[in-house]
Amino acid sequence: MSAVEQKINELEQLTQTAEFQALPPEERRRILDEYYRRELAPASVDRASFDKIFAAAWQAPPPVKVASERKQLNLTPVWLTLGLIGGTAVALAGLVFWTNNLQDISTQDDATLIKSLRGGDPVREDEVALRRSLPDTGPEVWEIEKALERVAEPLKDGGWLEAKERTARVVDLLNRYEPQILARVPAGARNRAVQAIAQVRANIRALEDKIQAKDITGSTLQARRTFWYLDLLELALLDEFRPEVPAEYRNLPRLEGGWAMVRFTTDRGPFVALVDGFNAPVTAGNFLDLVQRGFYNGLKITRAERFNLVQTGDPSGKGTGGFTDPATGKLRTIPMEVRPARKEAEITASQVIQRRVDYVQDRFELDPIKLREEMGNLHKRYIADDWKAVPYGKTIQSYPALYYGPPGVFSMARYEKDPNSASSQFFISFSDPELNPTGKNLSDGKYANFGYITQGIRTVRQLKVGDTIQKAEILNCKEAAFNEYRELPPAGSSMYATREGPATNLETSCLPLPPPRLSNSPKDL
Repeated sequence: MSAVEQKINELEQLTQTAEFQALPPEERRRILDEYYRRELAPASVDRASFDKIFAAAWQAPPPVKVASERKQLNLTPVWLTLGLIGGTAVALAGLVFWTNNLQDISTQDDATLIKSLRGGDPVREDEVALRRSLPDTGPEVWEIEKALERVAEPLKDGGWLEAKERTARVVDLLNRYEPQILARVPAGARNRAVQAIAQVRANIRALEDKIQAKDITGSTLQARRTFWYLDLLELALLDEFRPEVPAEYRNLPRLEGGWAMVRFTTDRGPFVALVDGFNAPVTAGNFLDLVQRGFYNGLKITRAERFNLVQTGDPSGKGTGGFTDPATGKLRTIPMEVRPARKEAEITASQVIQRRVDYVQDRFELDPIKLREEMGNLHKRYIADDWKAVPYGKTIQSYPALYYGPPGVFSMARYEKDPNSASSQFFISFSDPELNPTGKNLSDGKYANFGYITQGIRTVRQLKVGDTIQKAEILNCKEAAFNEYRELPPAGSSMYATREGPATNLETSCLPLPPPRLSNSPKDL
């Protein structure tokens, strides 16, 4: 029996199942049309013959008596080879999932689509939170990013053939879009962009090797490494981006866009933070200025709450002090600075965007021209020009760009009734994202977040009141450095110890970032 005959026989078996026959005729017709387009048209199967064979399958009315939900749940699964991943057998449940992704949602508005989506998962990865908070870098990079995200999905369940196909698509997009991407890179950052693209390619090859070896953990961690190099490409594209700051605050130290990494050495060991100058230029600039001054060297941990946070930055050691500027002799304070999130970072909107991306990429997988057009439309609709101004001096009720979720959020401490009272004290939150889920954390929008721990979260959890910050320093790395470690997920909560074994995680201890663009600091970089 030929491969085409096998596919037609299996499709006939599908059309005879009670689940398929219970669908409305138009839905059955759509499924058969899509199967023909994907699997049989490329094999030159005559459409008129196909219609003749399967006409009765979509024209027959649904049976009057439908099996009860309990009986349906007790049915023996029907295993079919659909050919979507080349000869791989998938359960009927997999087919239902596939057809759900192909359900035409192009005419549904977002409010209607939201009703059909499940709740979002908590965001645990610092890289994801930082990447989604970046300003837009264009439709080409966004399409590559979305394609790379889709590689990670089948890895969870060992879908190796599908992961290979999706990885090949990332390579194809990178090759196709490289000239357009490099054409938009500012001249001063072109070499960085070229190096970042080369590193993305090298890491994708390493990812392909992990997939070929069917290494779930290795391929998952390799995908995360690849994203960091994609981030470096986006930073090169944003080299001349400068966030707007009101004139009244421009006399304060500012980080004029970009990222910076700071390493802390403590009694318990080192840890590294990545500071964001795009979403928190004044807060990040104030912090880096104090790091450069050596202000934090020798300060004590003044607050430590198990499974929640640690706090430092008070030279008095009492939890009430701040930084006195030697140039003025006065306490320096900074305004509340919380940027509202882009749609892609806001949890409900991000689900809608991802659902539309999945639909478009599945629907037009075999038509790259149409796929590119539809992805461009989604980028224009949800991503382009989606950059909101900071309402300085105020807390916000909406979703913040830098949110609580990944363990290790850096936030400025302040007096509860005065949003503009932050000075030098900061706290690091590492609460369990399952207990404080993304989008529902009561602290979101109430404190100025300005970065995340990228390496050493285990050290931070061990800090106690009285421990010392021996040194804080801005890093200047020539190449990226990563570290793998095993830990019970999620952070520190014993309630998960009996449910899950140790997981291997990835830390980022260094990135080859350009020197921070720090303004209004005695030691401007």
